[in-house]
Amino acid sequence: MAQEKIRGWSFILQSHHQKLIESLGLNLKPARVLISDLGTSTLGLWHAQSRTIEISEELIFNFSWVDIEHTLKHEMAHQLVDEVYSAQEAPHGKSFKKACSLLGISSEARVDTQTLKESTLKKRITKLLALSNSSNENEAAAALAKAHELSCKHNLNLSEDEQGNFNILPIGGIRKKIPRYEHTVIGILNEFYFVKVLQNYRLNDVGEKVGWQFELYGDLENLTTAEYVYYFLINQGDDLWLSYKKKHGREVSRKKRFFLTGLYDGFYKKLRHERDEILNKFALKKIHDVKLDEFFAHLNPSVRRRTVRQSVDPKIYNDGISEGKKMRIHHGVGTSSSGQKPRRIEG
Repeated sequence: MAQEKIRGWSFILQSHHQKLIESLGLNLKPARVLISDLGTSTLGLWHAQSRTIEISEELIFNFSWVDIEHTLKHEMAHQLVDEVYSAQEAPHGKSFKKACSLLGISSEARVDTQTLKESTLKKRITKLLALSNSSNENEAAAALAKAHELSCKHNLNLSEDEQGNFNILPIGGIRKKIPRYEHTVIGILNEFYFVKVLQNYRLNDVGEKVGWQFELYGDLENLTTAEYVYYFLINQGDDLWLSYKKKHGREVSRKKRFFLTGLYDGFYKKLRHERDEILNKFALKKIHDVKLDEFFAHLNPSVRRRTVRQSVDPKIYNDGISEGKKMRIHHGVGTSSSGQKPRRIEG
């Protein structure tokens, strides 16, 4: 799972490095951008000899896009000093400050980690998700409904002028073709878990397509929840398919995609029904996050919609729907993060 994210982030930052060069008219050749384990005190490095920018795993896993982009630009400023200004001076001297100004960032290389503290809201939702795994059906249903209610109210009550700790989360492997049922899983995240989704292609060093990968966009807490839900649904789907195949034998052995398409469609219908009940009960409106829309559009100004269709075996598909309507998301969302002092980005 971590390797999928790291590989996805390498492609994202490599592409963003190129976009910054083009949009700002920088006289730079693209450098190689790597995601590395730089420990707990260093968030980025520029290596002039190998023409490589290293970005910390800690940064991409735990910080917002604003912090990640700032770090990338900071290292690009060092690249400008070495490759354009050819200045022989202290690492953060006059030429470096000039480069930072050109890139639109402060030359003060600090990232605030105070936003990493786990919120009281997140703890409450986590406890409710734990209760939703109860063997008591009424208790489980009530806990899950309350978790949805709190999540809805939290996202609805965010101040309109609040910027939000938005970030990107590459999720799932990079593949030539992604099955239709996995698009449904991603659609569930988009519809019910307060994130926006994108299927993006990855390019290698010579501009050739490597494959497709999903990206989630949202604030840090919602991304944490959406990531857990994604892997829970994928793993639960595999387990339920194995049970179904064992029960029905060889006649269904090559029809996994039909069962999983029905399974996730059934779960989608269940969540939509639960959400509508909550919105009606508490007189809430379906949430539309303008700030998230702006964040997404800023990074993806041109997006095309794609429709994925497939024919299905009606019986196996309907069996999947029946199983999907019984599914519940079990406890396991998030881990606590302690506040830390701001860390300096190395030059």
